[in-house]
Amino acid sequence: MLLISPPFSWMTAPLSGVGWIASALEKIGIKPKIIDCQITRNYKKKIIESLKYYSAVGISSTIGTISSALEIASFIKENSPKTRIIMGGPHPTAVYEKLIPEYADIIVLGEGEDTMVELMQEEDLSKVKGIAYWDGSLKVNERRPLIEDLDRLGFPAWHLYDLRRYRYASRLIPFAMITTSRGCPYNCIYCTKFVHGYKIRLRSLENVFGEIDYLVNALK
Repeated sequence: MLLISPPFSWMTAPLSGVGWIASALEKIGIKPKIIDCQITRNYKKKIIESLKYYSAVGISSTIGTISSALEIASFIKENSPKTRIIMGGPHPTAVYEKLIPEYADIIVLGEGEDTMVELMQEEDLSKVKGIAYWDGSLKVNERRPLIEDLDRLGFPAWHLYDLRRYRYASRLIPFAMITTSRGCPYNCIYCTKFVHGYKIRLRSLENVFGEIDYLVNALK
């Protein structure tokens, strides 16, 4: 499966959303490919070339990347109309009814790892929890419970990223960002809990240190 991380207009950072999805897919024997449009020149050309080998594409989007995500989705629909487009992330979760079917065939609602695994294994979309999809009309399935044991996810498939392309502090220092928990109990007006909810769930220290060790070695 092809996974796409749309570009930001104001930063270059290795966003881990598609990395978590890739890691979950690898556990069931699927070999995903990640195109991070932030660091990929001529990324539209790369997307079309890659779609020769993939029948489905996943696009992750926040509010900050939704414009570029929709541009990419439209580009794929125009140039590869048979490709199934799956979108996920905070913004698609919040406004799924505005994106189907014009931009996406399926929207993953909330946390996507278990849902994407089931989507790859189940042909009957009506049985897959945590999605909205188009079947002559908009269908919205029962939401999937939040993932309580974050350690079972391992950590993002960082080996699919070109980590040395990401730089911090005047582009001198390679870096990556680590997510150590999900959920938040507060009600900030600029934030939404559509994806990770209000309950705090923590990764274990061993799990986080394992990811840190991997990244340190990868960036040596």
